Amino acid sequence: MAKMGSTSAAAPSWRATLLGVLAVVLWGTAIACSRSLSEKLGTLTAPTVLFAVGGAPGLLPVLLDGGRRRALVRLPWRYVLGCGALFVVYMVGLYGAIGLAADRQQLLLVTLINYLWPGLTLLLSLPLCGQRPVWALLAPGLAFAFAGVALALAGPEWRALLAAPTALGRAVLVPWGLALLAAVAWALYSNLSRRWGGGAEAGAVPLFLLASAAVFGVARYYYPEDSVWTREAWGEIAFIAVFPTLLAYSFWDIAMRRGHLPLIAALANAIPLLSIGVAYLYLGVKPATTVWTAGALIVLGSAMARAGVVDGIAARAQP
Repeated sequence: MAKMGSTSAAAPSWRATLLGVLAVVLWGTAIACSRSLSEKLGTLTAPTVLFAVGGAPGLLPVLLDGGRRRALVRLPWRYVLGCGALFVVYMVGLYGAIGLAADRQQLLLVTLINYLWPGLTLLLSLPLCGQRPVWALLAPGLAFAFAGVALALAGPEWRALLAAPTALGRAVLVPWGLALLAAVAWALYSNLSRRWGGGAEAGAVPLFLLASAAVFGVARYYYPEDSVWTREAWGEIAFIAVFPTLLAYSFWDIAMRRGHLPLIAALANAIPLLSIGVAYLYLGVKPATTVWTAGALIVLGSAMARAGVVDGIAARAQP
């Protein structure tokens, strides 16, 4: 694979930016539907099937089209290996947290932790993508976002954990830690896919999905699960594999490589509240007032952080 230079100095594509917005909307449905599927198939089986079903149809047209196949071969190695590894780590963290959440109420807390990634994306864009900070907005914005997560976690689970750390450590801390791992991995992926693959003609999301399926599949082989294959489960597989998985991640990859990164990261701020709303409607889990408040703090904080990040390339181009 030939090494390609970054085109991060090119003007952002508004078509790519729009695809990023569509990805945000689709992701709002992902956690609730994925939890429902994990409850039927298992923590390891559900993502194995989802990523295989989502990745294979996306890769097949590329393999059958000579031009797209050559574009895939020309992808920079740093993008394929580095961003591919981050993609897999993100999926392991996210779907591990979704499946291991003790109940649907804890799923809401996992959701809020995971959606620290828009703010982290903006923060990491400073050293990785040349963005410039306005600390008077960026610092308090990030503080609000983290305060929102702290508020959500400062509930009965945390008090029970302090009272009995050994008994509840795995049930509480493991999902929280996996969700935080996912947030950091996705923030890194979003920035590095732009830095390492910004000039590429195509992305490698189908490959990344199949790699994720392989990791979960190997784990599933060594840790078998009982799965219930209902008609509803197949419907959820079809929806999640196509829309929040293949399309949303492909759209986001294009948006991160060619779109207006700060704007897209800012619009992604709405995902926590959207996800909580979908969980309420689809899973029937009623969020506590503190969860809504925490989600609002994360949205507010991320919006402030967005206002505190200036496109360094555009700023340097100004007279």
